[in-house]
Amino acid sequence: MSATMATIERWLGNPVTRFLLQWLSSDCSRCGNRLEVALFRFTHGGSAPCIFCRLASWLVGITLRRSGKAFGVREDLMKEGLLDPYLRRGLTTVIRSIARHGITRPQRINAPFLVVWDVTHRCNLRCIHCYQDACQALPDELDTGEAKGVIDQLARAGVVAIAFSGGEPLMRPDIRELIRYAKEKGFFVSLASNGTLIRDALAQDLASDGLDYIEISLDGADAAHHDLFRGIPGAFDRTVTGIRACVSAGLDTGVATTVTRETVDHLPAIHQLAAILGASMPLDCS
Repeated sequence: MSATMATIERWLGNPVTRFLLQWLSSDCSRCGNRLEVALFRFTHGGSAPCIFCRLASWLVGITLRRSGKAFGVREDLMKEGLLDPYLRRGLTTVIRSIARHGITRPQRINAPFLVVWDVTHRCNLRCIHCYQDACQALPDELDTGEAKGVIDQLARAGVVAIAFSGGEPLMRPDIRELIRYAKEKGFFVSLASNGTLIRDALAQDLASDGLDYIEISLDGADAAHHDLFRGIPGAFDRTVTGIRACVSAGLDTGVATTVTRETVDHLPAIHQLAAILGASMPLDCS
């Protein structure tokens, strides 16, 4: 396997190969990114609209089949994996990076796979651990048009996922519009929220907008601990209601806890509560 990898690295580092990769991963004014089109055609079949992208699809198909044989991976398994559009975009970003920089250790990437974007400074809580004084929006926060322009830039760069954060991103009146626009551009879209503004109707709306994942902060298994940490009485009940609403709406819902001296002893109880509510936590704290 090491000999095969060495051969592949030499092939990818060849100037002629890199030139070919640059063409394959370039944008077509008619079809879009040639490599993304080729990967889609490899998994879904059919032909690309223009002759150049059809040629790109043929070259990519041959390369994937030969690579599969070299690594002992069946073609049907490769196609199954590449059905994931985010994997296809991530692979495209890696190939574009190799075309631009060659093989490097660590590999230089043209764009991050994930961008966490604080879309507003405003928040309705006063958390004791927060690094922001979030009483009001900053004077230079982007408007809707400017924010969509940033999403366009991230799409052109090859970013795979956007996580809207803050502040409390749900305090932006246009947050749902931004979620929908990011989904139209092919991103995996997530939202980091304190959950206190979410009720059933909003959760259903977020699900219909195409939100892929929502992460809600929970820093105690009861109101006494959570509300003290979050700085607002009643925050715990509203957060739990928000988590229940998201789970009920079918949203992939996770719970995030800030680990401090005040919360570390409560992690098992928070983990148990998250399970009861139907949400998930990154770590098993039992």
